[in-house]
Amino acid sequence: MNHAAKGEDVFFEEILTNLAHSLILSLINTFVFPLNYHYQKAVQKTSSLTLNLAKLYIKDNLANSIKLTDTATHLHLSSRHLSRLFKTELGVSYSEYVQNERIKRAVILLKTTDLSIRDIAQETGFPDVHYFTRVFTASMRSSPGRFRNLYTKLKTTAYKD
Repeated sequence: MNHAAKGEDVFFEEILTNLAHSLILSLINTFVFPLNYHYQKAVQKTSSLTLNLAKLYIKDNLANSIKLTDTATHLHLSSRHLSRLFKTELGVSYSEYVQNERIKRAVILLKTTDLSIRDIAQETGFPDVHYFTRVFTASMRSSPGRFRNLYTKLKTTAYKD
């Protein structure tokens, strides 16, 4: 297929690559997984593997705008299917999961670096510092600056008998 794409534009090559991936997945589903009790477990494992790949992609791209369609395209899935996987296996929507991961990353950066709040907002994919502060405060019940100060004080205060 790639040989057939030579001399054509990049878009044609991408279509052939996606078609090849779909064909391989179809062959695997048809011939590798027997149609019995174990098939259901194999589908669950495949879903979990797909979800793990999606989670990894999200973590690797937190600083960027990560739309559901971008992640689904990267994994060669439909947006609807990926959205269903997040809801059924994790109990949260795709956007909630991404936001939670951004907050987790922000917490780590606040605890372990001296980056400014503005830099942390950019590093975690928030469009501006005000939106980051609003989302962080709603999630953690503390502003990013206050959170950092409280953590720093807890870290430097030693317990004495």
